[in-house]
Amino acid sequence: MRAFELLAILDYVREKETPLISEAAAEDVTQRKANPFSSGRPPPRRSAATAIGDYAAKELKYKRAVTISEDFAFGYEQMSGFQRVFEDNGGRW
Repeated sequence: MRAFELLAILDYVREKETPLISEAAAEDVTQRKANPFSSGRPPPRRSAATAIGDYAAKELKYKRAVTISEDFAFGYEQMSGFQRVFEDNGGRW
């Protein structure tokens, strides 16, 4: 199951208290809105983009960035990792 599919059924799973094992790592499932009926926690999908944002801000000294990604959960989470660390280090995204 991919993250966007899991997000589509998340409220139903919670409401019906249905145990669910998934490899999807949507942050709304594993962190922000953790579901006690969901199990399985692969590493967050934002990890690589976080490292790139850190490198762009600290090593390359970039102050502004534009990103392009997929328009669904995976892309949002990738870019949130970049944005968070890039802005925390003084950049504008």
